[in-house]
Amino acid sequence: DRRAAENAVEAVIEGRIDAVLAELGVNARVPLPASVMPPVNVELAAPPRVLVVSPRDEIRRERVVLLRPDLTLADAEGIEATTEAEDASRSALVVGSGGVATYPAVVVNSGSYAATVETAAHEWVHHYLAFYPLGIRYFTSDDLRTVNETVADIVGEEVAARVIERWGDPTVDASAEPTPTATPSGMPAVDRDAVLRDLRLEVDALLAAGRVEDAEARMEAVRLELWEEGVRIRRINQAYFAWFGTYAARPDATDPIGAQLRAVRSGSASLPDFLGRVRGVGSRGDVATNRRADPARHAALFARDADPAITDVRAAGLLEGLEASGRRGSGARRCVHPVDHRALPVVVNHAAAGQLPVSFLTTTSRSALTSP
Repeated sequence: DRRAAENAVEAVIEGRIDAVLAELGVNARVPLPASVMPPVNVELAAPPRVLVVSPRDEIRRERVVLLRPDLTLADAEGIEATTEAEDASRSALVVGSGGVATYPAVVVNSGSYAATVETAAHEWVHHYLAFYPLGIRYFTSDDLRTVNETVADIVGEEVAARVIERWGDPTVDASAEPTPTATPSGMPAVDRDAVLRDLRLEVDALLAAGRVEDAEARMEAVRLELWEEGVRIRRINQAYFAWFGTYAARPDATDPIGAQLRAVRSGSASLPDFLGRVRGVGSRGDVATNRRADPARHAALFARDADPAITDVRAAGLLEGLEASGRRGSGARRCVHPVDHRALPVVVNHAAAGQLPVSFLTTTSRSALTSP
């Protein structure tokens, strides 16, 4: 049946990512008996949708609320309209998420094999960083949130590429004739990423000058231009950029921290070396100076930002999740921090949302919700 098939796919993805990480020598600080710690653990399912709220006069992720994954387009538009009507100084957007770093990580079950592997690897990076200052301090600033997500993107891309290189993509016929390199008929000819980069810079300048309405008019005008070119983005506003701008290494990003982190990776001897450099980052300046986290500073940050018992608690939670799930997908699987989508209201109340790891939501699709 479908559940058995999903369990089998989960086991394959977990095992392959785990094997690549083990070969690379990546491991976390917790000395538990596993080839990789935290062990890779994935649940293929429909992850929550997300309500993102930003001030209108600046681009900033002010609030994130989990929503049910089965929202219709009308639901999404109604939530946005209600949120903005309640506070006219706020911009709202409902987006889909590709994954959420509960344990096991919830990864969208409707993507391609390659995208699913990359998202699973991305979410594992959040599990890994949760034991270090960078992950622990996720909520303390937009800068550190961006560093977290960008590191997860960079590592996720690299690990997924190694998985595909070693085992291939079972959904792609390797014996098939190569397809022409010309742009297929009906595909957008516009450079979507370049247009969005330029738009973000233009909007930032307009908002800095206090021209909020002009910025909003410009975003809508460019959205319509892209739509005419076949790039379907339902809504572009301040909340759109607040959400997608967090992934600074992606092609449409403008934040220089993305290029800085890629430079740190290029200058690192290995993937474990890169993670060792960034996992103790405490500010944007640490990335800009490519300062490696020294053990004393790392320990001080960890002691200040986390309860001394947090590592033991998280480690116990990981073991509990492994024991309950069988780790490899056999039998019933249970999240340590469960997201029961059937129990979620259309909008999760703030108290409930605060109990979930909202910080580790991943967007694999770079367009907002366009259909039910």
